[in-house]
This record gives sequence, C-alpha cells and structure tokens, in this order.
Amino acid sequence: MKCTTAKKQVEEADAQPAVGTLGVRWEGILQQLPAGWEEQATHCGALVRRRGIRTAQALLQLILAYAVGDWSLRQVGIWGTLSGVAAISDVAILKRLRQSRSWLEGLVSAILQERTGMREWPCVRICLVDATSISRPGHAGTDWRVHLSLNLAQMQPQQIRLSDAKTGEGLRHFTLQPGEILIADRAYGHANSLAEVLTQQAGCVVRMRWSDLARYQQQGQPFDVIAWLQRTFSQSTAPIQSVELQLAIQGQTFALRLVACQLPQEQAEQSRRRVTRKAQKNQVKVTQESLLVAGFVLLLTNLPASQWSAQQIAQLYRLRWQVELYFKRTKSILQLDHLRAYDPQLARVYLLAKLLAALLLDRLSHLFLAQRLACCNDLVRPLSLWRLTALLWSTLTDLLRLPFESLFSLADPLLLRRYLCNSPRKRLQQDAFARLFVRSLSVVNVLFA
Repeated sequence: MKCTTAKKQVEEADAQPAVGTLGVRWEGILQQLPAGWEEQATHCGALVRRRGIRTAQALLQLILAYAVGDWSLRQVGIWGTLSGVAAISDVAILKRLRQSRSWLEGLVSAILQERTGMREWPCVRICLVDATSISRPGHAGTDWRVHLSLNLAQMQPQQIRLSDAKTGEGLRHFTLQPGEILIADRAYGHANSLAEVLTQQAGCVVRMRWSDLARYQQQGQPFDVIAWLQRTFSQSTAPIQSVELQLAIQGQTFALRLVACQLPQEQAEQSRRRVTRKAQKNQVKVTQESLLVAGFVLLLTNLPASQWSAQQIAQLYRLRWQVELYFKRTKSILQLDHLRAYDPQLARVYLLAKLLAALLLDRLSHLFLAQRLACCNDLVRPLSLWRLTALLWSTLTDLLRLPFESLFSLADPLLLRRYLCNSPRKRLQQDAFARLFVRSLSVVNVLFA
C-alpha cells in the first residue's frame, strides 16, 4: 500500500507544470533553436515514450542540466523533481540521455546550416580551422576531438565535427566554398590534407613543417628549403621572403607560394630552446637544420601574389589565433573539457550538449553585438568577447538553479529519497550504523541512570 501511494505521489508531481524554468526566462534560449526542433525529438527517437518526460522542452532541460550544470545523474533528478520538469530516477535519465544523441547532432547541424545560408558575408570569407583534444576523467591522453571551422567575420563556428581519438586532424573534415580562404596550423600542412582544399578551389594559408616540403618542386626540380633559407636571407635583410613552388598530387599540379617569415632574435632563441628541450625529452639528437628552421615561420599559400603580398599573407596567418581563443573560452568558461562520463555514448551526448549550449550563446552574443557595433569597432576600448560569453553563460546557468527554500518547502520530502539515499549494498553503511549506535547508547543511559 505504501509503494502504491509513493508511486501515485511521483506521478502527481510529474504532472505538475514546470515552475520558473519553462517560463519567460527560458523563452530567449528556446527561440534560438532551429525551427521544428521539438518535432525532431520524436523523429530521432529521443522522445518515444512520454512517461515521466512528456515534452521535448523537458528533455532538453534535463540534458542541459546534466551538461551545462555539470551535475551527476542523481543531481539532475533532484533538480527535475524540485523544478517540476520531470520526476524520474537517475537510471531513467541515463537511458533518455543515451537516446538523445541523434537529436542533439541534428540540432547542432541545423544551427550551423542556418549560419551557412546567411547572406551577410563580407567580400573576403576567411575560415579558421583547428581541433582541440578532450580527455575522460583520470586519463591523460586524448579521448575525443572537436574539429571546428570558425568564421572570422562573425567570430562564430560554421562547421563542427566531434570524433574519437582514432580520428586525427585534417582538412577532410570540412567543406569549403570556392573563393573561401582557409587558415590552419602545422597539423594540417600535409600534402594529402592540402589537396582537399586545392581541389575545392578554395584559398589557403597553412603553416608548414620544413620536413613536409620535401615533395614540393621549384621549376621542376626538388625544393631544398634549407638551402633556400640560407641563400635568400644571407643576401637580403628583408624579414619576409617568398618563392614559387609546385605540388603534383592526385594527377594534378598546383601552383603554390612559400612565404618565410624570419622571427626576431629573442623569439628565435626561444623557439630553438623549445626544439632542444623537445629533442632531449624524446632522446634524439637535435640537428642543425632544425635549429635553423626554428627561427622562421613557413607559410604555404595558393593566393595569387598579384593580390596578396607576402606581408599580407603573414598578417592573415596572425588571425589564426582567434580560433585558439575560441577554444580557450569554451574550455575555461563553458568547461567543455570537464568530461564527466566514461561511457562513450553518454560522453558524446555530454559534449554535444556543451557544443549546443556554445552555439546558442554565440547566437545571443551575435544579437547583442549587432545592436552595439560602435563598441565592437572601437580599437581603444573594444568589447570583450570573453566577458560577454561569461555573462551569457552565467545567465544560462542561473536558469538551472533553484531557490534554497525550494528544497525545504517540498510537500513530501520522500520524493527525493531515491536520489539522496545510497544504493543497497552488502557492506554495512557506516554513517547510518554510527547514528543508530549513538542513539542506542543514549537510550541505555536513560534507562539505567
């Protein structure tokens, strides 16, 4: 009889509408989602059975409570019960999260497709490409990678792909439009990776390792980058020099240009010290060629010299740091790298929910900046994207918090028992035993005083 009553109370609590969480404060977040996002929850199998979780909004809130709030499944259950979103067990929440992967992938993809279809592009479209590594709890290696393409004009991602550690970095993860300029670091400087860009008729500015230039040719002859650097920079005092190269790959020959930027003396010495320490750590002998090239930044581009000078190529590559700052904001403010789950399926849902939250904040920040262009264009005191992101993230996390009084004003505290009590186990529960033991001693003292 007690079990039936408790079950009835849970069902009544589940039937109550959400208080304060699905109200006006959530409307600004939900309006940033793509059209038809609620219908997609049913179509993708995330909301098949509506027992406990009856709407797509409630399911999305539980997902955000898990990822944005960085809570355990039991804490999510407590929040769902107190807020009136859903009163289900942590095991039921786990099952619903696992079923939501395809739905979250569709939401992220739909938001990015909307950005790709926007017409407010500048005449020069610059795309910054990079990837970041994420590890599961207690693991020092890489478990997941987030491959990202950042639109420089809007400072927002236009392509995102989530992969496991077995999938390395490469330009094959991205689709480029003809005329778009891609900027990437040395991890993308392999010839096979560059062929992905060149065959799509897109421009590129990619930093190169000097060892990757061995397969390039200069006027039909193998190119010796060491000899070229020694000869060119000994004859000229200009810190930036360029040379025309050719790359024959996949049955085609592409005309490219190598731009070498000589580092200042102090930076060159720091770079050489890093190369020496890395060689000592790997227990290999550092070569004179490596020490020479450490004083240069080698950039490979297919942009025509008639429109883009070598100095402009160097300036373009300096813009690549913006994608590093974007990853830094998502990791420091949104805590993208605080992966909670060991289960691969649950970990993917966690990361997708974090990325979805990041995209929603990007849309809100874009709306904010569109009304304050004067602040954005002020070079003396420009608006800080870091502070704006932190403010919007704090606003989002505040939606997932409940007043302190709600915990004590609950009509039936037993509704939280499933979340607050430990699971049954063979070993004696020491804290409960200690309380009962002290209470028994007090009774004995009273009786035999």
